[in-house]
Amino acid sequence: FSVLQRILTNVIANPGEGKYRTLTKSKLEGKLSPIGIQILMALGFTDMGEALVLPSGNPGDDFLQAKELLDCLTMSADGEPIAEVDAEDAELAEALRLSMDDGDPGPTKRPRPNEEDD
Repeated sequence: FSVLQRILTNVIANPGEGKYRTLTKSKLEGKLSPIGIQILMALGFTDMGEALVLPSGNPGDDFLQAKELLDCLTMSADGEPIAEVDAEDAELAEALRLSMDDGDPGPTKRPRPNEEDD
């Protein structure tokens, strides 16, 4: 995720700089998985043959949300507490914490009703 995170961070931090909006495919080979390419395409990058290009303009909320999600996934993979992920979005942090809770005891057994002897 680190290459994808860095790409998203650079575009968000420098929305007007073209060098962060044009990604040469040959430089991405072996560094970014096919799913990473698909994510970039879903976020607005266009395949221009030898490069992926993001049209000029504000990258939008999708970039911020994708970056926050990658940050959360990275932190959970590194074993960092989910509560520190995003103090501004408590609902997202709580949902992620609940979805990744290792303390789940699994399904609970229902007690069987007592059978009466006839």
